[in-house]
Amino acid sequence: MLMEKIPPRLCIRSKDISNITGYSMKKSREVLKNIHKLYKKEEHQIVTIHEFSKHIGVPVEQIEPFIN
Repeated sequence: MLMEKIPPRLCIRSKDISNITGYSMKKSREVLKNIHKLYKKEEHQIVTIHEFSKHIGVPVEQIEPFIN
C-alpha cells in the first residue's frame, strides 16, 4: 500500500513564526497581529503560510519544512 504524503497546514501559528524566525513568542504574536492588520482580516480569520511568506519575503518552499 502506497502511503500518501500529508500536505502541510494552511495556517501559520505564532509558534511556527518563532521556530522559523527565532523571535520570542511575544514578538511572533506581534508579527501575526501585523499580518492580520495588513490583510484586513478579522480576529477569527486565519493567516496563511503564503501570506506570512509574502510578509517576510521568504519563499513558501523554505518555510514548509518548519511547519509540522
